[in-house]
Amino acid sequence: MTYQILEDAFDMKMVNVISYCDWYYAQTKTWEGLKGNGNSWILNAIEFNLRHFLASILRSMTSLKEFVSVEDVEEMSNESMKMFVAKFFDQKF
Repeated sequence: MTYQILEDAFDMKMVNVISYCDWYYAQTKTWEGLKGNGNSWILNAIEFNLRHFLASILRSMTSLKEFVSVEDVEEMSNESMKMFVAKFFDQKF
C-alpha cells in the first residue's frame, strides 16, 4: 500500500505527497520497527529520494551490506550517497 502511494505520486509528479510521506515516515518509523522488511523500506527511500526518512534510518543502523547492493548505489541521488558516505566513512550520523 505505501509503495503504491509513493509510486502513484511519483508518476503524477505530486512532489508535495512525496514530501509529506518523507516527513511522516521520518517521524513515525524506526529501524527497529522495520527490521522484518527493512530492505524494501531502504530501497523505497532511495528510489523516491526520501532523504529525511533515509537519514533517520541511517542514524540507527550499524551495517548496510546486507541491505544495499551495488545496483542500489547506482540508483541513489547524490544527496543519498553523501548520507551513506557520511555515515560509514566519517561516522557523522
